Amino acid sequence: MEIKKNKTISNVMNKIDFEISDSGYGIIDKTWKSSDVCSPYSRLYFVESGEGFLQYRNTIIRMRAGNIYLIPAGLTFSYWCEGEMQKVFFHVNIYRPDKYDLMHGCGNIAHLSRDAGYIKHIKNLYKSKKFIDALVLKKEIFKCIVSCLDQMRLSLNKENLNYTPLIQSAMDYIERNLSIKLRCRDIARHLYISESQLSKSFKSEAGISIGKYIDDLIFFAAEKMLIKSNDSLYEISENLGFCDQFYFSRKFKQRYNETPLKYRKRMKNMQT
Repeated sequence: MEIKKNKTISNVMNKIDFEISDSGYGIIDKTWKSSDVCSPYSRLYFVESGEGFLQYRNTIIRMRAGNIYLIPAGLTFSYWCEGEMQKVFFHVNIYRPDKYDLMHGCGNIAHLSRDAGYIKHIKNLYKSKKFIDALVLKKEIFKCIVSCLDQMRLSLNKENLNYTPLIQSAMDYIERNLSIKLRCRDIARHLYISESQLSKSFKSEAGISIGKYIDDLIFFAAEKMLIKSNDSLYEISENLGFCDQFYFSRKFKQRYNETPLKYRKRMKNMQT
């Protein structure tokens, strides 16, 4: 008997973090309208009936019944409805081993054609209260996303995400101890290596400094807290290690060109 193992693919599979942060079944009307939307999560729409519209750059997409649309995280787009549309929606993140969203930066909206029976099947699974139906629904969502990613393959980052154990350990430590106060020397001390060695190796493999990596994860977390929780600015700034909410607000505005409260209000009006 001969057994061959692929440790690389096994490690990557174990590092895939698939998260559905929000979902719903909506009957949409003319009030469903917004411009210049840019979300930290991807939106997956299963259209059951009616139609709506999506626009990004100079492209307008007519959303039709029996079709699925994936709007990747980080893409700026507009949406509206001129009549009525019924859809099931999911807000999805798939995190790479380095904790960045896999779909962030994909430059276009993906579209899958399905029949009306499939969309109704998804709706029925979503409305069910059975555990097995939740598992089946998650499988179907993942299959649709993989098909969409294949369609958007030219936009995907082709980097090798199989980091060395040292850098993966550093990334895992940062995720577990995420704080604006976290420094390279703290991580190096935990990993029993010199600060200069960690800094050099991290930049070589990840392509960015360890400081920028921490900042990116800090503000990714801040976005999610502002959108998906009712935590106060004080609580969010405390959780992320800022000295106070005013410093957090200042740094957030420098990055996103608007205050956290304005960001929260705007994004919560765009949940569907």
